Amino acid sequence: MKKMIDNNEKGITLVSLVITVIVLSILAGVLISTDSRNDDVINIANQKKDETQQMMIEENIKIQLAENPPQNYSDLISYLKNYGEIKNEDDPDEATLITNQGNYEIKVKNIWNTNKKAIGVDIGDYIEYTFDGGTYTIDANIVGNESEQNITIESNEDIKWRVINVDNQNNTIEIVPVNLETTLLTLSGVNGYNNAVKSLNDLCNTIFSNSEKSITARSINISDIERMGTNIQALKGNNYGTTKEYGTANYPYVILPETNNNMQSQIYIGDETSTNLTTTQSYYSGEIIYNENNYMNLLPGGTFWLATRCINNGDNAEFLINTVAVNNVSKIDATNLYDSTRKDSEGTAAILPVVVLENKTFSGGNGDENSPYQIAN
Repeated sequence: MKKMIDNNEKGITLVSLVITVIVLSILAGVLISTDSRNDDVINIANQKKDETQQMMIEENIKIQLAENPPQNYSDLISYLKNYGEIKNEDDPDEATLITNQGNYEIKVKNIWNTNKKAIGVDIGDYIEYTFDGGTYTIDANIVGNESEQNITIESNEDIKWRVINVDNQNNTIEIVPVNLETTLLTLSGVNGYNNAVKSLNDLCNTIFSNSEKSITARSINISDIERMGTNIQALKGNNYGTTKEYGTANYPYVILPETNNNMQSQIYIGDETSTNLTTTQSYYSGEIIYNENNYMNLLPGGTFWLATRCINNGDNAEFLINTVAVNNVSKIDATNLYDSTRKDSEGTAAILPVVVLENKTFSGGNGDENSPYQIAN
């Protein structure tokens, strides 16, 4: 019967192998030392002994790091200084640990991938990225317009991209363009509300993904903006999350089956009438107070659609798509496209993609504007 080997057994096997190598190296040293005439063989044995000792030091450090992963490159360097001196610590590619034990020179990136879990990458850093480009066509009735809209953006290597989010737990980095001029998109009425989220996300993924590197993109949404601010709860106020009942009222089809306002599974056309409609307040507006200095000036200037729906419980229930206006300050708001009396409105704003880098490593660069990090895989 075939025996399955679990991770613990694999670990034991590795330790056994290392011990065996050490023992054999010692025995070889003892045996070879009896023949003083074979200096070359003795030198080789000593070299192997040193290599084994260095390997043991590396493995020990790796085990300790795996148990307590550093959250950034600075933390990694601080930890490694417990084992010796760091040479070229400002350059992740060239940083070298000179060990206290044996004075071995070990490249830091050989001990711990300096980009693993976004090590060395922080909010605001620059990433070199090239997207596929292309055209995305939106049928007229999908977003409530009189004619179809064709959004065309060509691949452009001059676009600069900066980090908007680092998720160490999932090894994901998200970036936005800071100098991209995009075609404006108009959303109108009930179908503009119904399908804005899906249209914005699909549009961004079609144009701003990179198929060669299996990189996807989506539209920026309210969660991205909220992550930046310290005053979000204050902006939401006491009415946020409260419910209100309306008598005979109309509502867009999308609000019943789709619960995640940043994502949408399919297209919805039209509305429905209810004799008892209950809605939850999810609209708020106001200026953002940033929670980190490196969020300042991170977003390009302009007014952008956010791929997020919201509802305002006024005299009539209002159905809105969130926006963010970025000039000297950043302000969250929303555009009312439809209300429960079947009143249609429209709004026009730009598109801002978020590119999602999952499990990516970087081959060079310093992360600044003139020397952005380069995606290696």
